[in-house]
Amino acid sequence: MAKSQQIPNLDSAAINIAQIREQARRDLCDALDSRRGKKALVLDPKLSGPLSLIAEISLLKEHGVENLYYLEDEPIETDCRTIIYLVRPRLELMPLIAANVRGGARDLRGARERAVHEHSVFFVPRRTIICEKVLEEEGVYGDITFGEYPLDLIPFEEDVLSMELESGFREIAVEGDRSTLYYVARTLHRFQAMFGAFPTVKAKGTCAAAVVDMLGRMRRERPSQAPDVRAAEVEALIIIDREVDLFTPVCTQLTYEGLIDEVLGIHNGTLELPGDPAQAAASSSSAADPPRRPP
Repeated sequence: MAKSQQIPNLDSAAINIAQIREQARRDLCDALDSRRGKKALVLDPKLSGPLSLIAEISLLKEHGVENLYYLEDEPIETDCRTIIYLVRPRLELMPLIAANVRGGARDLRGARERAVHEHSVFFVPRRTIICEKVLEEEGVYGDITFGEYPLDLIPFEEDVLSMELESGFREIAVEGDRSTLYYVARTLHRFQAMFGAFPTVKAKGTCAAAVVDMLGRMRRERPSQAPDVRAAEVEALIIIDREVDLFTPVCTQLTYEGLIDEVLGIHNGTLELPGDPAQAAASSSSAADPPRRPP
């Protein structure tokens, strides 16, 4: 997980969005507890930051996680019998999982023969047929148990929630994959289950209208889960499609935090600086000075 990451304080939020985080923690614990014994948790690198805003390392250890890894090209070295992969449904990750399942995982106890591991893949926020198809083509589908971890809304601040689907717009506009729209609709449906149905819903843009349509269809198809409008804690929902305004993202931000984000990059509420910031600034300043001629 991200270093020095702190879970945000949400005590002063207008509504109790801390329960969103608590639900995400419970869902994570349920996923971990569904596999017995000591576990090695292998993370999609893109999930490290969002997960650090939900749970601490200590919580993972309480639920049997002995080792924590990133999913990379290198084989996983662990003496844990159970290996849990927590990943986004990204096709480029499936061959890496398959390589470990086929025998890339090695036993730290020194045995030369391949260690017998139990592999479980939890997709975030939901499993997809195409990813399972790739694992089937890799010949490891039967050696894996599958599950879902519905991590959708992540509280960053008292008034900021994010799904952290950074490639969602590209998938819709370039690849023609509209799965992100379903994720958004399902997330809003779950939000209404906690805080009541939105009395007013407005949408701007084609994709935004599609999300509203899916949201209405979910309410009709699941009447037992339909939220009560009278208990609504949020007065209105306004959905704006990115295609409505493609110019704003290319403008230069004028706040200090925005400039830091553009120059250095803020990820999941955290800024990581290489080495000592003062030393880096000094070396940068000295490098900018013109060379002096010897006397």
